[in-house]
Amino acid sequence: MDKAATNNSRTTRRATRPAAAPRRARRTAPTRTVTKPVPQPTFTRLTTNVELTPPVGCIATVVLKQIAHSEGTRYYKWWLMVGRNGDDASSVHYKHTGEDMIRCDIPTGMPLSEDALLPGLKAFWAKQPNLPGDGDVGTGGGHGGSGGTHTP
Repeated sequence: MDKAATNNSRTTRRATRPAAAPRRARRTAPTRTVTKPVPQPTFTRLTTNVELTPPVGCIATVVLKQIAHSEGTRYYKWWLMVGRNGDDASSVHYKHTGEDMIRCDIPTGMPLSEDALLPGLKAFWAKQPNLPGDGDVGTGGGHGGSGGTHTP
């Protein structure tokens, strides 16, 4: 037989693969939760005239005005606020009149609420030298103000 006839007469066999075993789910590494530091407001006392503009990285600057001081508790109202959106910022000239005013720079990502500011305000006063009659700090009503909260 010639070579061409032999090649044609051979049967072709296909190799079959065995059925694939079910795949196991890959074990994933445990996820690590990265806790980002919570942005904290910065408090400073206003004692001079100043141009108020929120610093870069802050969404707003709020000026709190003391409205009452009785029985060891201070009461503050939101008196003035200027805001920032990226590079755009509003500003206003503040003329100091001798009243107890506190500037609060609120970082981006922090809510604009009394509940968010109150712990920082209390911490600010804890670091200040005590004046006669100093005690807790509250914001808002109770003394002719509208709304707000009071911390006895």
